[in-house]
Amino acid sequence: MASVCYRQKSKFNKIRNSLKRSFFSFLFIGGLTFLIYWAVLWLLFKVERISYPYVIMVAYSTSITFHFFANRRHTFYAHTGALKSQIPKYIVLAATNYFIQLSIIYIFYGLCNLNFYIVTLFAIVITMISGYFFMEKWIFRGGYDNCS
Repeated sequence: MASVCYRQKSKFNKIRNSLKRSFFSFLFIGGLTFLIYWAVLWLLFKVERISYPYVIMVAYSTSITFHFFANRRHTFYAHTGALKSQIPKYIVLAATNYFIQLSIIYIFYGLCNLNFYIVTLFAIVITMISGYFFMEKWIFRGGYDNCS
């Protein structure tokens, strides 16, 4: 009986440590993704004076490409998984998050005239929370379970 409890505790600790490690890795990679997104956003919106829907599209496309491959390898350890099944799922998530971001920015910047950068930051935080959940539970499900 004691060995069963120990194994259950050990398995729980392993899962908890994996989740903790993956979440911090997700935040770090998210920070790098944010820097890429912000740099492209600033360059195209502030310097080049391109309209914000196009700026968001280019910045988003650039940063999510990095985000997918970095999280696939370093957060969820799913780089040996089926890329063909992961990419379509990630595209669905990215498209959904893109339209959520665009909607938030349209409402709060386009209609309410709030600060573009603060509104964009708010939109990123909203989509980050759902992004982690869907990447862990749907796109890269079980990737880090294969890692010891």
